[in-house]
Amino acid sequence: MHTIKLMSSECYRKYLGSISSPVVFCHNDMQEGNILLFCDNMTDEEALMDPRLVLIDFEYCSYNYRGFDLANHFLEWTYDYTNGTHPYFTVTKNSYPTHEQQVGMVRE
Repeated sequence: MHTIKLMSSECYRKYLGSISSPVVFCHNDMQEGNILLFCDNMTDEEALMDPRLVLIDFEYCSYNYRGFDLANHFLEWTYDYTNGTHPYFTVTKNSYPTHEQQVGMVRE
């Protein structure tokens, strides 16, 4: 089981002030449905040999801290939006990526 530590807003502001995290232009909605595999007349297998990703759905784009999109993407791993009843999503904290998965994605 993974542990997700929550910080108070004051701790968060203090932490952000202590690191080099400039405000940059961000996508702000890096969930899996907004990241597509570019195939361009290739089979899925061919596309996976040399994957190129395409981002879509830019209505939330704005300025944010440099690491926000990556952090948001990892958090989105815990959400399932296929729930048919209110609130129409479920959260599975165990789906949060492990340290190894996070590092693997950043390095690839």
